[in-house]
Amino acid sequence: LEQAAYETFVLENDNLKVVFSEEGASIESYYLKEKEGQINLIPEDINGKDKNLFFYSKNAAFRKTPKVEKVSLDEGKFSKVSFVSVGDKNSRIEKNYYMADEGFLHKIEHKVTNTSRTDLNFGNSVFVFGTGMKIGAGRGEIKETRAIGYKDFNVTSFKKGVYENDFAWLGLDSRYFFAAVLNSQAVFGRIDVLKEKNALPTINMFGKEQLIKSGQTFAFDMPFYIGPKSYYDLKALGLKLEESVNFGFFGFLSKYALKTLHILYGITKNYGFAIIIMTVILQILLFPLTAKSFKASLGMKKLQPQIKILQEKYKQD
Repeated sequence: LEQAAYETFVLENDNLKVVFSEEGASIESYYLKEKEGQINLIPEDINGKDKNLFFYSKNAAFRKTPKVEKVSLDEGKFSKVSFVSVGDKNSRIEKNYYMADEGFLHKIEHKVTNTSRTDLNFGNSVFVFGTGMKIGAGRGEIKETRAIGYKDFNVTSFKKGVYENDFAWLGLDSRYFFAAVLNSQAVFGRIDVLKEKNALPTINMFGKEQLIKSGQTFAFDMPFYIGPKSYYDLKALGLKLEESVNFGFFGFLSKYALKTLHILYGITKNYGFAIIIMTVILQILLFPLTAKSFKASLGMKKLQPQIKILQEKYKQD
């Protein structure tokens, strides 16, 4: 396909506006609808490229199927957007996006059918998770973005290089937003993290060695999240995505403070009042220490005249 031949398709609901592209059967833009307007979480014109594609499938050309289906799954209601590979006599690839009508947890379904007379190796497949996340303040905050992975209760911040993919989820995050793909380790055995100076990180995933017999279909699902990096919203999903929120060295204290603020907001429905109330509570809790420090300060002040007399008396020593 020539570059000009790639068509795009827009899917829109109350929360999102998503632009799909036939190029790699990918997501070209992902607009989050806010009160102030729309925010495209997929950066544009970065790393020397005129566009950035999420969930890009290499080694295949695709066409979008004519219609969008409304489907109900155990997880909720979804809009199904489908792509089918073209121009390859040896295989047929179906790539289906299930975009949630509510929330930001979606799913990709892959079906690879061997239409040749010989075995087909899925290990030749390359899947580009994406490049960076929207950071909000321009190129000056590129350092705020990370490529990360989670396993065994730990988050790994990736440097440039190749890693064995044994992670429960892989993520790209910025200060306010987060994208993650889950269950990738089941079919993608190796990842290559690209990260140059003053550039956003990219995660390439390489398929495991998997022979598909003639006439057989190899299928797999990968849930994915793209949306705000809100600790309690992520925690509610039960997928450990909340571990992407970095609370720093005093993380355990920060989590208690956030929980308190969250409870107070639930009561007041106003973060300004919630912060004021939490400040008052902290002042009350810290009052014994403050009072003790104040008394010690008064004691030192009373001793100052005597200390001054002693300094004058022994100033020659």
